[in-house]
Amino acid sequence: MVALLSTHLIVNKLITPSSQGRFVTIDGLRGYLAFFVFLHHSCIWYYYLQSGVWALPPSRLFVHFGQMGVALFFMITGFLFLISCWMNVSTVSTGFVYMSLVF
Repeated sequence: MVALLSTHLIVNKLITPSSQGRFVTIDGLRGYLAFFVFLHHSCIWYYYLQSGVWALPPSRLFVHFGQMGVALFFMITGFLFLISCWMNVSTVSTGFVYMSLVF
């Protein structure tokens, strides 16, 4: 219940969607998080090429980039999916839900 109320507050008071119905600031944050995950994977790949061992990078910063990036990316994606369904509650169909998951 607290999650639904806080989502309602965030959507109606703090964040306004653009004319296309997208949350530009949150999409930008998702872009940064995806880039952090890319850096994490690049670091793992670099150390694999250097040592031949597939392991976490020795730098804790890159470890946190990957773990934090994935966790926050999926939480934000879930938030955006919930808001998308919530805004279209009268027109939600099974096809819409599945198409939203893909696109």
